[in-house]
Amino acid sequence: MPLNFDWTGRNELDRVARIRWQCYYSRGDAFESVKRRSDSGRFRDGDVCIASDAGQDVGTATALSMHIHVRGRRLACQGVAWVGTAKSHRRRAANEKGVASQVMEQLLLKARERGEAVSALMPFRVSYYEHFGFGLAERQNVWTIPLSILPGIADARWRFGSAADKPAMLACRARQSLTGLCDVETDERALDEWFAQLEPDTQLFVDDRDGRIVAYTWIRTVTENERGIAQTVQPSWESHDAFRSVMSLLGSMRDQYAFARIVLPVDWPVNWLLKERQVPHRPVEHPSAACRTISRMQIRVLDHVKFLQGQKIIRPVNASVTVGVRECEGHCSTFSMDLSSGTIEAKSSTATPDLELEGVTWSAIASGDLRASTAAMMGLIDVKTPTSVLALDVLAEGQAPFCYEYF
Repeated sequence: MPLNFDWTGRNELDRVARIRWQCYYSRGDAFESVKRRSDSGRFRDGDVCIASDAGQDVGTATALSMHIHVRGRRLACQGVAWVGTAKSHRRRAANEKGVASQVMEQLLLKARERGEAVSALMPFRVSYYEHFGFGLAERQNVWTIPLSILPGIADARWRFGSAADKPAMLACRARQSLTGLCDVETDERALDEWFAQLEPDTQLFVDDRDGRIVAYTWIRTVTENERGIAQTVQPSWESHDAFRSVMSLLGSMRDQYAFARIVLPVDWPVNWLLKERQVPHRPVEHPSAACRTISRMQIRVLDHVKFLQGQKIIRPVNASVTVGVRECEGHCSTFSMDLSSGTIEAKSSTATPDLELEGVTWSAIASGDLRASTAAMMGLIDVKTPTSVLALDVLAEGQAPFCYEYF
């Protein structure tokens, strides 16, 4: 089923909203709500792909132009959002390429046209996007913590925030993302959208140190089992001390809530900051934290040399590795990595690879979410030179990948 594709945006807001409504919603009265949500400054004209069949819109996706920080490098990144097929055109015949598959191919072409080294998304179903080379690049710990065991910090200076705080909030968020691994920047358009979406049912708090905002978060009330939970939404902090300030803010709300909920990287043992450090393995009567690990963001590296070149690694290793990545389109991308100087030097190569692997696996290794030696142990890498696997383990050293933005 060959389709026609239009790249549009806010100039055709009704059309964008209608195809999104046809993909995701059932109730007719939901269209106006979808239109309000679609009236976002985050995307521009030319960012929304709409697929049509014989003049009827049947699918869509949005390609956001963003930036991601990876080991000290700021890279142009495509953010994929709102991928959908109209309910009237799903589950095509087995020998036909589906609507969403064709839309995704268009999005990857757009990313390459724009010179974006990596594409990222936050999927409903991981296995579907693996067909297009996207591998998991992030895990999160969802902590639910009784407020009675949270610490207190004396020097926090919290107050209610407002739209006037946007410049200082963006500066705080920029300081956070600069030090991150696979953290996608929050720009002015994204922050405007968070204000528009969250302000009616949440409260914004900022830790203001004489005009410099060192931390901020929205707090939303969630009720579970008739107990109130203070849930952080889009929190940001510029340092570990500022993170402790966020925890102190949550702890100060114990007269209104029973618990706090916050999402953190998997390598943050936040229970060590609590008055009760236990995360129980069985039911207990005393207050204690609960932690649930989930996966979220997937990435696909589109330009391996551009992605790797200039990244800083924590521990220089005296090694040069040639990697062959089997792309989902059927060809193999081969490139070499020199890891000896503390900064990755990458270039295309025609040499025989020291190891070969699928693009899905490479995305997880390149992001630092999966250790190469672990992937080899699980049979996910075709290893020709065993020492090459150990050399690539350096990509998993340091902090765990985590994205504080959502798109």
